[in-house]
Amino acid sequence: MIRRPPRSTLSSSSAASDVYKRQLLRSMARVLGHGELKRGMVLGLVAREHVYIEGPPGVAKTMLAESVARGSNLGFFFYQMHRDTRLSELIGEAVVVRSQDPETGGEIIRQQNKPGGVLTADMCVLDDISRAPGESLN
Repeated sequence: MIRRPPRSTLSSSSAASDVYKRQLLRSMARVLGHGELKRGMVLGLVAREHVYIEGPPGVAKTMLAESVARGSNLGFFFYQMHRDTRLSELIGEAVVVRSQDPETGGEIIRQQNKPGGVLTADMCVLDDISRAPGESLN
C-alpha cells in the first residue's frame, strides 16, 4: 500500500502545482461546455504536443486557447491564415546583416532570421489553416 505524505510535508513545487491547476481551471471556466476539448487541451499542455481543433465559427475555439494560455502564463500568438500567407509572417523576418571582416577588412553580408510569431510564442492559434498555401505550411 502506498501512502501519501501529509500535506504539510509536500514540497513547495507541489503547492505551486496546485496554484497552477487552480489558475488554469479558473481561466477555462470562462468557456462553458466543451469538456472533451478542455481535457484535450490540458493533455496537449502536459504532453507538450500540438492540438488540432476543428469546428464551425463562433464556438469559442480561439477564446478557449487564449484562456488556457493566459491561465498557464504562456505566450500566445494568433494569426488569421489567408491565401497570401507568407512563411515570414509565421516564423519571423529575414534580415540582411552587413559587417566588416576583422582579418581581411572586407565586407561580410549574411542573412539572419529575426524570430517572431510561432517561434517566440508558447501557444499558437493558426485560424483557417485550410486557406494557407502549401509553401507557408511546410
